[in-house]
Amino acid sequence: SILFLKPDSVELQYTYIPGMSPKKRKLDVIRYFINIATLLGSSYNIEMSRIYQLLENALGD
Repeated sequence: SILFLKPDSVELQYTYIPGMSPKKRKLDVIRYFINIATLLGSSYNIEMSRIYQLLENALGD
């Protein structure tokens, strides 16, 4: 995973690991992002509702 910290946003790019299910990879990346979001909380205004939507979509796949 590659994390880009921009002045007004955070961008996360990731790839699928061969042999790993896409759903598991998405959940791993979301878990990683939530940990990073915890550290960035004082520097960025993070909308948790968007993270919840990402998590819901990943679980639904």
